[in-house]
Amino acid sequence: MAEKGATKNSKIRHGFETLLLVVFFLYVIVQALFNENEDLVIIPNAVMLLFFVLSVMHLFMGAKFEFGPHIIFTGLFLVICVLSSIWAIRPDMSSVQCSTLFKLWLMLIFVFNVLYQTKKLDLFPIALLVSSLVMCVYLLLVYGPSEYITMLSEGDRLGGEVANENSIGLMASNACLICFYYGMLLNKRRFYLLLPLPLLTVAASGSRKALVMVIFSFIMMYLLKPREKGNKRAFIRGILGAIIAVSVFFLVLQLPMFDLVKERMESFFNIFGDSSQVDNSTMLRLKMIEAGWEVFLQNPFTGVGIGNSYIFVFEYTGQYYYTHNNYIELLSSVGLFGTLFYYASYIYLLVKLLKRVKKREPLVLLSLCMIVMTLVEDFALVSYYSKSTFLELAFYFLVVRALYANDAEAERAAYDAEHPLVSPFIKRSEATFAAPVPIKSQLKNLGGFDPEALFGNAPFFINEALSSDDSSGPRLEFEPPQMSVEMINALVNEFVPPENADGERPAPEDTAPDGSAEEEGKDLDGK
Repeated sequence: MAEKGATKNSKIRHGFETLLLVVFFLYVIVQALFNENEDLVIIPNAVMLLFFVLSVMHLFMGAKFEFGPHIIFTGLFLVICVLSSIWAIRPDMSSVQCSTLFKLWLMLIFVFNVLYQTKKLDLFPIALLVSSLVMCVYLLLVYGPSEYITMLSEGDRLGGEVANENSIGLMASNACLICFYYGMLLNKRRFYLLLPLPLLTVAASGSRKALVMVIFSFIMMYLLKPREKGNKRAFIRGILGAIIAVSVFFLVLQLPMFDLVKERMESFFNIFGDSSQVDNSTMLRLKMIEAGWEVFLQNPFTGVGIGNSYIFVFEYTGQYYYTHNNYIELLSSVGLFGTLFYYASYIYLLVKLLKRVKKREPLVLLSLCMIVMTLVEDFALVSYYSKSTFLELAFYFLVVRALYANDAEAERAAYDAEHPLVSPFIKRSEATFAAPVPIKSQLKNLGGFDPEALFGNAPFFINEALSSDDSSGPRLEFEPPQMSVEMINALVNEFVPPENADGERPAPEDTAPDGSAEEEGKDLDGK
């Protein structure tokens, strides 16, 4: 009966976790579609609220709460933002921004916990790809195929009726990135068939940032692609493949539909040459960045309060808008320390991921590419309060946590293989234990061996798994480490009699201190 009950509970929990993953997947899609639509933004907000409620229920059902750097780094930045509202000129604006950041912080925590507990790291890249493709299809349906093609051919920017054109372009560039990831790193070339639609959307959006990100992501993925060392043919094929791919890519850019984005790119690069040919959009952005930098120089350590940069940008430019640069926006709003607290997450992640880059693990390479792209994008947009930013941060922390957890599992398996006499004590138990099992009791059950005199009261315990579906497994714990594993092995080999041909362990021939044999049937305690 107990086994049936456990099986039933396991099925219920598995079904509940599947529902959680479906809601998460749905949220990634609807926030891509409706997050910037004032009339429909209630849809992603409602789905996220449902995800919060289900995540809390998941914890009450016995799921572990994972505490780690993902909470600490982002939480410290949130604290700095809250404190900045004290000296802000408009505390009400700071309060609104802090409320948004708190919700995003909770979202990061719950997304991390759900995906880590269910071990569904690969779900995020697929969700990101599907949401971007759905956005591209939605854009095509909103305008209609004929108008879509007409506006492309005439060089008009598409997307304003759905969301900001730059946001749409960046989502489409994310789809290109994921296609490159599956095609180059995982050798699933069928994903290349999905590229035309997001590339068209990048062209339709007229977003310079999106076009740069497409080119940048292709180059990074190609450079990070695993290759056979010393294989000259593979190297030559790689060089030829890169030349062909780049040639095809630039031929595609010559199509009329890309004329608008190319013109905007040329206008942007004119700031380094003929400034008279720079477009108004670029000039305005430069003025906003200059305004934010001046505000930072006047308030280098505290900033003017989170969400208050708008006020000073308006004084400098006459436009009530943010600075269009995440670094300048944070420096002007929360000062140098607040900016460092925000980017501490990225520094931590880069350090952890770069340590493993030689192993060419696909998720590590994808995370590195996405982080570098984010850091580059932050020069041209403000992302610190974006939902997609916090979703991506949850994914990066997940990759780091999961990979290092896998290393710990591998070390434990290697230990079991190297210590066959000790490993039976630390193998997974199918039963549920309310407390750790003393190793002295385990050793005593081997037959006639009482380790009390040798171990004394040294607190060595076998920490059994809480349940049969606990992925962490049992562990050998030393509290405190008064005796090494080597000493335990030596004691076991010396005092535990070997198995006979029938696989049984006979009781040892006990000897009294004076050298005479003790009475038959007595153990070392004389019982």
